[in-house]
Amino acid sequence: MIGCPALMSNTVLFSLYFKKAMRILYIIDTLSKGGAERVCIELANSFTEKGYEVGIIFLLKEGSLANELHPNIKRYALNRKWKFNPFLMYKMISIMRKFDIIHVHMRHVMKYVLVANLFWPVKIKFVFHDHFGKHIDFLIKLLRHNYIYVGVSNDLKEWAIDNLKISEAKAFCIPNIVRKYSQKISKEKVWKDRIVLVSNIRKLKNVEFAIDLLYNLHQRGYLIKLDVIGEPIENDYFNSLVNKIQILRLGNYVNFIYNESRIQSIIGQYAVGMHTSPSETGPLVLIEYLACGLPFLSFKTGEVAAQLANELPDFFISDFEINHWIERLIKLVDMDRGRLQERMSSLFDRLYNQDHYISQWQKVYKRASNY
Repeated sequence: MIGCPALMSNTVLFSLYFKKAMRILYIIDTLSKGGAERVCIELANSFTEKGYEVGIIFLLKEGSLANELHPNIKRYALNRKWKFNPFLMYKMISIMRKFDIIHVHMRHVMKYVLVANLFWPVKIKFVFHDHFGKHIDFLIKLLRHNYIYVGVSNDLKEWAIDNLKISEAKAFCIPNIVRKYSQKISKEKVWKDRIVLVSNIRKLKNVEFAIDLLYNLHQRGYLIKLDVIGEPIENDYFNSLVNKIQILRLGNYVNFIYNESRIQSIIGQYAVGMHTSPSETGPLVLIEYLACGLPFLSFKTGEVAAQLANELPDFFISDFEINHWIERLIKLVDMDRGRLQERMSSLFDRLYNQDHYISQWQKVYKRASNY
C-alpha cells in the first residue's frame, strides 16, 4: 500500500498538491553580475529542479548571466526602452496572470510592478525581495498590503517592520546563499603572492582602500599582487582608480578581471580574499570565499558577517586602519590552509544548506498564496 493517498497525512497531500500546482514567476531588470542577480538564478534553478513551473521576466534584457539558467525556465525579455511604456506594462501584467507567485527582485523593479498593478490589477500577492533597503519609497510603503516582504538580513526585516509598517506576519528574513561548485585547492597550488577582491567597481565598494592597502604592503617589502574581479559600473570611479594606480606605480601589481561569471572556479588559488565595502546587506561574495575554503578579510558589515564573525573572528575587522589590515592579512596567509578549508567547508554545509534555504522560500510562497 506504499504511496496510497489514503495513508498519507494531510500535510504530505497538501505539499504534493502545492508543489504540482505552483507556478513561480521571477521579475528582475537584467541578469548582469551582482549579488541579487546571482540569488535570482539560484532560486529559479533550484525550484525548476524541484519540479515547479518557473518563469523570469527581464524588464530590460536577459543579461550576461542568463546562460546559467536551467533550460526549462520560461524567459520573457521586455527590452524596455521607455520606463512607462503602457504596452510593455500590460504585456508584463498579462504574463504575470499565468503564474501563482510573483517574486520581485530589488526596489526599483518592485515600484515598476506596483505602478503597473495599479492600472491592471492582478489577484496575486507579490513577494518583494529586498536586497538593499533602508530607504523609504512612498509607493512601496503606501502599497505594503500588496506584498510579502523578504529582507536578506534581520536588520532589513526589522527596519521594514518599523519604517514601512509591514506587519510581522508578512515580514521575513532569508539570508542569501550560493551553491558550492568548487573543489579543494592543495596548498602547493595556492598563489602565495596574490590576493583577490571580488567586487563590481563602484564607489560604495571602497576599492581604493584595497589599492592603498597594497601600496602599504609594498612599502613594507611585501610585493603582493591584487586581482579585482568585477565589472566597472561607475566609469568615473574606475578611471580614478586607474589614475591612482599609476600615481602609486602599481601598474604591474593590480589586475582588473572582467566578464568572469564562475567565480568559484578561480578564486580558490589566491592567498587571501578581501571585501572592503563599509556597508552591505550580504555580502554574497563572502559565502563564495567560504565555499572555496579561501581565507578572507572583510570589514564587519552585513548579515554574513553577523553569521560568521564568532566562528571565524580573524576573518573580520571593524576599522579601516591600514596597519590593522596588514597585520591581519599576514596572519591569515600564515595559517594552516588545510585545516582552514576543513573548518570553512563544515561551516558552509551547516549555515548555507540549500535544502533549508529552499524550504524557507516554500514557506514564504505558501504565505503569499494564502493572502
